[in-house]
Amino acid sequence: MKTIDEQYDDGYHGALFTAEAAEQAWLMGGLDSFLAPAVRQRLTAYRDLRHSCDTAHQLADDAMALSRTAADYGALRRALFYDATQHGAEPPWRIVQRGSFAVRIRPRLHRCAEAALVLSQGGHEVPAWARAWTFTALSNPFNPKDPGTCFPVTLYRHFEHTEPAKDSYLIDAPPELEQHGEWYRQMFYGFLALGMKVSLGAVTHEDTKRRVVEGPDRDSSQESARQQRKAPEAAPRDADARRDCPGTGQKGEVIFQEPGDDWHVKCRVCGTRWAGGSDIVPSHNDRRSGFHHLQ
Repeated sequence: MKTIDEQYDDGYHGALFTAEAAEQAWLMGGLDSFLAPAVRQRLTAYRDLRHSCDTAHQLADDAMALSRTAADYGALRRALFYDATQHGAEPPWRIVQRGSFAVRIRPRLHRCAEAALVLSQGGHEVPAWARAWTFTALSNPFNPKDPGTCFPVTLYRHFEHTEPAKDSYLIDAPPELEQHGEWYRQMFYGFLALGMKVSLGAVTHEDTKRRVVEGPDRDSSQESARQQRKAPEAAPRDADARRDCPGTGQKGEVIFQEPGDDWHVKCRVCGTRWAGGSDIVPSHNDRRSGFHHLQ
């Protein structure tokens, strides 16, 4: 009889087979360089969660999420394929991964020469307080050799007084993208589809741009950092009873439980996870030492 680990691994390979079958059925050419790695990364993330499952309920949730990810990926590819081949209403931005990845097929809009637009997170180095994005336009999404035209985009938190506005950002895009009005507007719509409010052209004036790029409340942050360096570290009350995880304070891995609104945050160092909340890992015990409870 197979162990739970072996059964869970079989589930992962079954989900991977579902994704591969969808890729064979609905060929997407150049878009596959974006879609295929994204779904495999998510499937691998769910497979790795097996090692942090402490209850049967967590195991069942992760197994169902694994299966849904593959099924949703197949439905997405089918929708994108029909967007490019069927006649009807203008296709919408389709969400590949909530909050970080969206695609739009545009075969029937004469004002826009490109047939596919991709908005994805990452792609270039940015300061710690900013978020890196890449906007890509592909002239032929069915051509696997079409790398597309990529534009690095940076988002900065929009601050109201001294508090960051929720899901509101100032955008810094290269002049080449700003000058292409249709692409620029489509990028705006893509961010809206991802649930983010962005201010187009907000980071253009040099004074404003300097304040944004240097970060909010820079002077007070530096003073706070100096005070923290001077403050002595308190020794743990019982060094033998627990061990703090070095992943505390780092950005954790956010894993959404599709198709609902729940998510888990996983420590990238020890694998401890918890439901919802911020993506910054709170103070917790290193589960590799055998202690799994949050402080």
